[in-house]
Amino acid sequence: FFFFSSRRRHTRFLPVSWARRCVQETGITLAWLQQFSGINAVNFYSTKIFSGTFDPKAVISQEVQQTVNLFNALVGVTAVSASLIAILVVEKLGRKSALMIGNFLCLVVLVFLSYFIYAQNFGISKYFVLLHTFAFNISLGPLLSVYLADILPAKGISIGIFTHWICVIIIGFGFPIISSPNVFNTHGGFILFAICCLVGQVFLVLVVKETKGLSLYQSQNLYNDDAKQKDSEN
Repeated sequence: FFFFSSRRRHTRFLPVSWARRCVQETGITLAWLQQFSGINAVNFYSTKIFSGTFDPKAVISQEVQQTVNLFNALVGVTAVSASLIAILVVEKLGRKSALMIGNFLCLVVLVFLSYFIYAQNFGISKYFVLLHTFAFNISLGPLLSVYLADILPAKGISIGIFTHWICVIIIGFGFPIISSPNVFNTHGGFILFAICCLVGQVFLVLVVKETKGLSLYQSQNLYNDDAKQKDSEN
């Protein structure tokens, strides 16, 4: 992971540089986590889940198509509603807590979604698509930009957003491959994202710091303090 790189070498001689690097790598890892929480993969396959078939040659009836259209609309409504709720949650709980709660919900939902897809229970699976959309948009979705702005200057934010789009491309090209029947299948692909969320949860608990109510300077000093402590230990 990004935050485990060359600590001893940098903390001993350049604690301030280590702090800046740690802040940047925190932003990069959050951008990675946002996309590897599986949101785009869920969106890619949501229509197939709503229609109840992964067969590209399947003929969808008009009634099923109406169900697909309804749930696609519900995904949008859920995303907007969750984003509005996120405004209240982040001010009440803070950035770190909101990120941890949302990421944990994504983890749990992905496990259940994977199971029900494996069992071909698409009637329940489509509701877990909505739950995943809610969990993402109440935390990782809107809060990435908020947290990057809390801890990084403009150049650092650009690097974080660049990482975000690189991950989008990787998932866009890679997920159809890993979710193919010859590799992990669709349910296996979602389990991989659940594992990413688990790793991300550890990262959020151990590395990410609360920045609610702090200025950019104060937020970066949180990581400066860690650098000074590491330097004194070495």
